[in-house]
Amino acid sequence: TSEPRVMFRGSLQSRTPASHGGVAVALFHISLQLQDVVKLCRSEATPLSEQ
Repeated sequence: TSEPRVMFRGSLQSRTPASHGGVAVALFHISLQLQDVVKLCRSEATPLSEQ
């Protein structure tokens, strides 16, 4: 199940703030990435019987 990780890497790169972004924008994007990591970990931690 490496496909979700590939998609996550792509979204992580696309969410990287540009040069015009400030520290607040960077922290905002980092928080979004952390939420995705939590969701991914929770989805992988679910028992196979629930899928």
